[in-house]
Amino acid sequence: MSSLPLVSRVMAIFLLIVIGYIARKTKVLNKDLVRGLSGFILNVAIPFTIIAGFDRSIPKTALPDLLSTGLWAILLHGMAIILSTVAYGKLPDAERKVVSYGTVFSNCGFMGFPVVASIYGKIGVMYASIFVVVFQTFIWTYGVALFSGGRAWGKLAKALINPGIISVIIGAILWFLPFDLPVFMSDADRFHVRSHHAALYGGGGS
Repeated sequence: MSSLPLVSRVMAIFLLIVIGYIARKTKVLNKDLVRGLSGFILNVAIPFTIIAGFDRSIPKTALPDLLSTGLWAILLHGMAIILSTVAYGKLPDAERKVVSYGTVFSNCGFMGFPVVASIYGKIGVMYASIFVVVFQTFIWTYGVALFSGGRAWGKLAKALINPGIISVIIGAILWFLPFDLPVFMSDADRFHVRSHHAALYGGGGS
């Protein structure tokens, strides 16, 4: 991808976020609308974008790279945990927990998918989905243990049943199916274009 189209897409993303911000400040989007839009984004828009990202036109030869992405995601989070443990070990306990969490985890789900989908398309969403599965796993293991003293590890299985991970599982199953989906179902994935635009508006308004 040349730099000019990339810059153009980033500018378009920034414009959508600014529009959302202005709408929030001018009361076009009130708190209830922002709350409802945020719920729509997290429970509908982002999961639909993930499912649509597992496009059957993407060759199965991408599987080794997807697995490699997962391994790199594990390594990245592991290194961040080690770094935060060493760097913040002498801070007061309450402060250490907050800065450690901020060092290890980003807001890669809420805003990450719309940005990736806008710039890299469906193949980018596939790679991002694998990263977020690892991200969610670390949140509900290390992240929960960080603030609970390790008492909430038993809730991992229940906590991982969320729209993001479920949509990755559904998308992966559809990607591996040996037959094409009915036309009305395959055409429905066009909705993801509108949904990640909504997520960008919501990101500016929240």
